Amino acid sequence: MEQNSDFVVKALSLQDFLSNHPMRHEDLARLLGVCVDAVNSWSCGRRNPRPQILTHLATLDERFKENPPLREKFIKSVLCTVS
Repeated sequence: MEQNSDFVVKALSLQDFLSNHPMRHEDLARLLGVCVDAVNSWSCGRRNPRPQILTHLATLDERFKENPPLREKFIKSVLCTVS
């Protein structure tokens, strides 16, 4: 099956995503459809996100870059801590 390269999204690490888009773990968990404990354990290094989650982060990164008002709804002055 042939893939269209226009739709390829490269995975993005949690650290890179939060560096570009600092937000509360609660908000990120809601965007990803996971529990806050999952985001907390990823950010402190106890667990690693699944590849699908990393791809979802890359997609969110692109959406936020394309739509700054959407990004501003989630960016908070309180930064997430990332190990």
